[in-house]
Amino acid sequence: MLDAPFDLPMRLPSALRGPVEDAITRALDGKWAERLWARDPTMWSDDEQIKERIAGRLGWLDAPEDFSERTAELTAFGEAAAAEGFTRALVCGMGGSSLAPEVLARSFPMSRTGIAVSVLDSTDPAAVRHATEEAGPDSALYLIASKSGTTTETLAFLAHLWSGAEEVHGATPKARAGEHFVAITDPGKSLEAIPDADAFRSVFLNPEDVGGRYSALTYVGMVPAALLGLDLDELLRDARLMAERCRATDATNPGVWLGAALAALARNGRDKLTLVIEPELASLGAWLEQLIAESTGKQGTGIIPVDGEPLSGDPSVYGSDRVFVRLGRLSGDAWQAETDASLDALAAAGHPVIDLSLEHGEWLGGEFFRWEFATAICGAA
Repeated sequence: MLDAPFDLPMRLPSALRGPVEDAITRALDGKWAERLWARDPTMWSDDEQIKERIAGRLGWLDAPEDFSERTAELTAFGEAAAAEGFTRALVCGMGGSSLAPEVLARSFPMSRTGIAVSVLDSTDPAAVRHATEEAGPDSALYLIASKSGTTTETLAFLAHLWSGAEEVHGATPKARAGEHFVAITDPGKSLEAIPDADAFRSVFLNPEDVGGRYSALTYVGMVPAALLGLDLDELLRDARLMAERCRATDATNPGVWLGAALAALARNGRDKLTLVIEPELASLGAWLEQLIAESTGKQGTGIIPVDGEPLSGDPSVYGSDRVFVRLGRLSGDAWQAETDASLDALAAAGHPVIDLSLEHGEWLGGEFFRWEFATAICGAA
């Protein structure tokens, strides 16, 4: 028998309905949404040092609203870069500084500005060579993204690219090379740690209270989005709508029910979160993998995302540790029909299945926020 607790888009075997329903009820009765919005660190720990660190990392809750006020500045930056003849932008960063830009670049490959965005997040010499040759020094912008300003790999990328830019554009004045560089970092010591940042074309300073893996809706994601020519007002409007929904105090709260359900399933042995993502949005999986695994795995246990694994409709190939989450626009295309059949078979065999639809299909702002909120709730549960 399959059940859907609270009439939510999930299919569960009867044995898991009670634990999931109890977890959602506990989150609602405990006012977890209200406490998260109030930045209450006791949701996660009673340790004073840990609470202090957590309280200083919840600025992502304000990002949809705060960065909606900066869209004109960002759009002007992207348009100016295109007008000056830049045709490529290379984001140089690691982890949270590179994954959101890659999601946007791969999900929206047809740049409206004529600037193609790519990501360098590997120190493999072949990868560095390919990325730098593809970008080319004449018409490339290099986005140096590091929250701390001291990320070893990112500074190595900068040193390599700066040397090449000086060869092409001249070392004196250094501003000639600097016109091809943009920094995305935190203010103060983080900015001071980046060599030659005073000569960069632009410096975007992020709020200090936003951690790297929660930075998709800050300058980390929005500067590449501006260079792609995306409609930032719409992207952030989608994020604001999701943020508003995540203020709900009942089971319709998309962040609360998802986070509580995933935590309950993990506690009952279903800790392999198998992501089934629409092909055009497949790069979202790597971002989700880091967000969820790194956020929930701090105490020796957590949820393990499984990204990029071909979906089989044969339930016998999967163990009893799986939960499947399908994410897409669910527009009735061939991909949906194919995954419908496979997920129906898996659900009938007793595997938990969750269906998430992008309500504003072409924009990812809402999904970024939904999963950030859900991950925070999951960590508390």
